[in-house]
Amino acid sequence: MFVCAESLGVITFTGDDARTFLQGQATPDFRKMSMGDVAFGAFCSPKGRVIANGWFQATQDGYRFVLARDLVDLLVKRLRLYVLRAKVVITDESDADPLFLIVREYGATSPETIQEDPLAIESLNWQFRHSDGLHIAAGKNGVGTIAPLRGEMFTLSLIREGVPLVTSLTTDLYIPQMLSMERWGGLSFDKGCYTGQEVVTRTQFLGRVKRALYRFTSESANHLHPRVDIYQRTGDGEPFGSTFMTAAFPNGGVVGLAVIKETDADEMKAFADAYPIELERIAPETRD
Repeated sequence: MFVCAESLGVITFTGDDARTFLQGQATPDFRKMSMGDVAFGAFCSPKGRVIANGWFQATQDGYRFVLARDLVDLLVKRLRLYVLRAKVVITDESDADPLFLIVREYGATSPETIQEDPLAIESLNWQFRHSDGLHIAAGKNGVGTIAPLRGEMFTLSLIREGVPLVTSLTTDLYIPQMLSMERWGGLSFDKGCYTGQEVVTRTQFLGRVKRALYRFTSESANHLHPRVDIYQRTGDGEPFGSTFMTAAFPNGGVVGLAVIKETDADEMKAFADAYPIELERIAPETRD
């Protein structure tokens, strides 16, 4: 299934100092990335909060970063302030090629099977894998004659995989561990200094993460927005979390990701905007 990823943008980093520049700004260890390799990582503020996250890919000319499109301008302007004399060019390439999400059943897809797909060979310029069932691809001709699905399907796919994509509504709110980003392998704790590294690393080894990422569902809600407070009981004056990503099912009901106060419970019931929701913990295990 091909899903049009209209909400994604692309920033490229080229030049002799591209790797050195990114090494000092983002969470992955770019020294360990060869051409074509991908890491799901983030750019953080000095306080360790995620400004933008997404997929870094090493390319022949430098690096590509796929992120929420509504954060492209903000991030480009922010990063250009740090270039100084470095030989690196930061470019918004969001309009160069369309982006697609390839969604298949768990265990049924691998990079090899995508390459064997005639449509993929003819039309996809690049693709990469970060989980068993979810792939991102780009190509000038899209997917040939296949009409891509649009709208909520892209967000639904990310929520199903537990991929916490930061947008303009949720930027600069959470440190990576609150979003369980370590499960995707894009956080390096031993590569040296980068913006926000002190907070991120100290939290990993010395601190305790006070909030965690959960997936939630609500059969009664028609729609919920990001940053809606979550309560343990209706009418409770103290929220213990908030929604992070949301998507509505065609036949009613809402699914999403939420960040809530850490608890020993793997599952629980709560309320968001007075709608009952069921929460399920997303385990932070490392995924390569």
